[in-house]
Amino acid sequence: MNKTLLVAAMGMALAGGTAWAGVGVWSGQGPDGGYIYDLLQSPASASTLYISTRSGIFKSSDAGASWAPMMNGIVGSVSYGYPLTIDADAPNTLYAADSTGHLYRSTDGASNWMQTGYVLPPLANGLSSINQITDAPGSTTRLYIATIASGVLVSNNSGASFTAINGSAGAPEAVHRNSFRRVIFQAIESKV
Repeated sequence: MNKTLLVAAMGMALAGGTAWAGVGVWSGQGPDGGYIYDLLQSPASASTLYISTRSGIFKSSDAGASWAPMMNGIVGSVSYGYPLTIDADAPNTLYAADSTGHLYRSTDGASNWMQTGYVLPPLANGLSSINQITDAPGSTTRLYIATIASGVLVSNNSGASFTAINGSAGAPEAVHRNSFRRVIFQAIESKV
């Protein structure tokens, strides 16, 4: 299924009031309450979907007809949804961050999560410093995070450590969730 079509269909269902998928599992607020922050489709299977909500991370293996929570190993709380991404080159590998700034990796399709070892402490108001995670195409070890206070960071070791991309620190307006992927890859292309 085309990702744009999938997102448009989900958006229309949510805008229309009540969305439904499964036996009492889905509402206009997302599985078990909370807004939907990220909606991902597995590059290996069009019927496998992942979402992050204020209630956690959920997976559907039947194109959204039913959802199961996928939080095994994540110990941090949620403030405004878990930033979530999938590795297009290794479709069973996903990354998520919790509100305590811990970064997690799953290598089994979100069934189990382990901390990568990287922690970006939350802001003084308790909100997560990480507001977006994205995969680098063509690599199974490189990913980027957009942060509120530290700009855009890159990891070349599956999220164990990060370094700032030159010129991005102190420019959080450049890393809003909706434009992050476009901004990061434009910045990288201009440096190559």
